[in-house]
Amino acid sequence: KGESFLKRHMMMCEEAQGGETKKKKQRKGIQVVMLLENRVSLMSVSLLNPSIEPIGNLNADGADISKIFHCDGLFLCITNDKDKKLLVWNPYLGQTRWIEPRNSYHRFDRYALGYDKRKKEHKVLRFVDNFDQSTKPELEIYSLNSNSWKFVVDDFSPDWTTSHGQRGLSLKGNTYWYAHEKKHPISGARKIQDLADFLICFDFETERFGPRLSLPFHAYGLDTVTLSSVREEQVAVLFQRRISPAYTLKIWISSKIEPDAVSWNSDLFLTVDMKPLIGVR
Repeated sequence: KGESFLKRHMMMCEEAQGGETKKKKQRKGIQVVMLLENRVSLMSVSLLNPSIEPIGNLNADGADISKIFHCDGLFLCITNDKDKKLLVWNPYLGQTRWIEPRNSYHRFDRYALGYDKRKKEHKVLRFVDNFDQSTKPELEIYSLNSNSWKFVVDDFSPDWTTSHGQRGLSLKGNTYWYAHEKKHPISGARKIQDLADFLICFDFETERFGPRLSLPFHAYGLDTVTLSSVREEQVAVLFQRRISPAYTLKIWISSKIEPDAVSWNSDLFLTVDMKPLIGVR
């Protein structure tokens, strides 16, 4: 679906831009979808001769978009309005659907788009926890088949949290986040370096979060941890420390990944000394 979607929209963009068609057909690179200036854009990325070239903008009902989530050919778009709105968009068919909230959306909401293989339906996850003690924890699911929300956990109160800016990784219909345990005010003396960190997965078939999934490293504070997928089958984790050795970037790849279990290849996939690349001696 992803490849067909890209080919279709590349042709549409080329036809719309007339004389640029030949030039764009000669591009040698990876076609990716990016969010630029509140618009969903199709870009050509070359890794051999590092460059990023625009192919064209994709129309998501003309809305200004602040975040996008992807799963199985569909996009979940969060608008940039003061009162945020949710839009599910099928760019291949050119179809959109606005999702109304049960009551209202919250500025600290986390979202994910997933696929229930058993029921063969897409679902939207919305959850918010009470990390800052000012919000009521909620977890609900929107079914694109029934066009309705439902609460799936009455007493949702996780003992972990994720970064508000983290979007999660969609893999095999489920979504994974990098997370760490909460630092409660009562145990305020505990240092953030001592907080456990791990992956957490939401299973769209069981409609539940799974257990903590171990990582091959321990990160804390302002360290960089980024998730990506490998051939839609495995998880790749990029890790870079904020402090010494701050210029070493490491990547691990899982050998098995499921909502309730993970194992990692014993060898690092890649280690990069960033100092020569950023001019540090």
